[in-house]
Amino acid sequence: MPRKNTFQRSAPLAANFLTSQRMYQEVDHYEAFVDPELRARGYEGVYKQRNGIDKQDGCATFWKRKSFRLVHSRAVELDGAIERARPYIETPSYITHNVAAKTVVREIDKIERQFGHMTSLLMGDFNSMPQTRASEPLYTNYRQHFKGTLDYIFFRCPAEEEEEEEEVLDVPSPQDLGSQGLPDKSQPSDHLPLVCRAKLREKTET
Repeated sequence: MPRKNTFQRSAPLAANFLTSQRMYQEVDHYEAFVDPELRARGYEGVYKQRNGIDKQDGCATFWKRKSFRLVHSRAVELDGAIERARPYIETPSYITHNVAAKTVVREIDKIERQFGHMTSLLMGDFNSMPQTRASEPLYTNYRQHFKGTLDYIFFRCPAEEEEEEEEVLDVPSPQDLGSQGLPDKSQPSDHLPLVCRAKLREKTET
């Protein structure tokens, strides 16, 4: 089922940022529907397709036009870092997701050195269960034989600011989702949308 249904449900939340992994140009109708639909709702966005002739999916990021503007865009290719790490790590999921996350964090560090310290957001499917429950929902991935938290939103703030979480949107209950798991007719992905509200405030001395 096209993932455009997910954006139809997410856009009315008026989030400042919307992101999606594994978005397919053709199946999800990115150019024909998702991009123009969100632009009509006040968003700007970028899409990066994965490298390789057999790769048909990519990542999309959108932001509210009235609140933010694009200053710099950098595509981070992860295949090279993953291949270099492969001989030293036996667990495929660790290679794919954790090495990729470390590579992205290094790129964020480079951008901060170039433009100065700023608030950084890192969002995605890291295919790793949390070590503590903290503010994580009970699950973001809901399949028939697996239900757990794999998707995260990370914040990193400059020293003079601190992030204050206000709310994490509840995911649907098992009663609402049923026992067969996702995807289904109403949910086009086995990953549920992860939504939070947070604010930055000036750090006070203690």
